[in-house]
Amino acid sequence: MPKRRALAEVEREADESERLPVIARIYWTLGRRNDADVMLRQFESKFADVQTLPIAGNYAWRGDSDVAFVWLERAYTRRDRDLVSLKIDWRWTSLHGDPRYKALLRKLKVPE
Repeated sequence: MPKRRALAEVEREADESERLPVIARIYWTLGRRNDADVMLRQFESKFADVQTLPIAGNYAWRGDSDVAFVWLERAYTRRDRDLVSLKIDWRWTSLHGDPRYKALLRKLKVPE
């Protein structure tokens, strides 16, 4: 039930750029794959130019590391300052074993 309560709480968030990526993750976790896809596509269509990390985080959460790294590279190209949290943010745990993760940390000059 905590996931459903989390969903009800986040649905009240007025800021779409905050609400949509979180709802997409919750839907994915609840097994509502089609709904998750709709939310993520909606988020991408509205915020791809400015919110690359939440998009990458959603793909990492889904276990789609290839697409997650595409979005992480976009964040790097954009010089997204939030990339500094790459090593400590829970969204990236699934990527830690991937050689591309360590390569990105090196590009960012973050100690492995």
